Amino acid sequence: MLNGMYVKMDRVISSVHRDFRFSSEFDWIDAVEWIGEVLSLIGSASQYVEKVTDGNSDLGHLPQITIENYRGKLPHDMVYVLQAWNCETGTPMQWSTDPFHSSYYCEGYTNCNSGSKDTYKLNDEYIMTSFEKGTVRLAYRAFPTDSDGLPLIPDNQSFIEACKWHIAMKVAFKLYMQEKMSGQIYNEFCTNREWYVAQATSKAAMPNYDRMENIKNMFTSLIPQLRAHDQRYLNIGKIEQRFNSSFI
Repeated sequence: MLNGMYVKMDRVISSVHRDFRFSSEFDWIDAVEWIGEVLSLIGSASQYVEKVTDGNSDLGHLPQITIENYRGKLPHDMVYVLQAWNCETGTPMQWSTDPFHSSYYCEGYTNCNSGSKDTYKLNDEYIMTSFEKGTVRLAYRAFPTDSDGLPLIPDNQSFIEACKWHIAMKVAFKLYMQEKMSGQIYNEFCTNREWYVAQATSKAAMPNYDRMENIKNMFTSLIPQLRAHDQRYLNIGKIEQRFNSSFI
């Protein structure tokens, strides 16, 4: 379980210099790329920040997405979508199963969408919608960055160690290819890197007591919540109310 806090990458880079003291220096820009690589490889949902395109500048949220000609621009920091909401109708949208969905904006194309819900798909940097004009509110997970746009690392020692050993492994590989390091030592870097990446993945997946309560309530419910998507899954983790009928 992560604590929702983050540290700057400077802490990791300084620990690499302190702990390994490589004979050759590594480029700071390379370190930024390598940290981004290993965080993407871990890819746990809890390591990202949740954002909504509601225009709340205090939280760093972008404005609602404007739809023109069946498409709108996606947020630049988006990792993946949680849910899309049609602001005009006040209803949730559903992922389209139409293989021709991205052709809706083409001139002369007939939109065959006759379902009760608005639909969407993602195509490159655009969200493609089943309606021609409007606004969309998007809930999504984003890569956390600092004020300089550099990646932030979850404040968890397993994540910090995973980033540190990933950078060290990359530097060690360069030395190994230049025959400045033995294969046995390089394999040691690889082993430690794999260990801490796996450990960080496990730490991020471990729920706390409150999340376990949600999981327990979902598994012990007798009546499926078929309309949970329409309610933004607000009540899916709540305990089910059961009433016994008494007959006299």
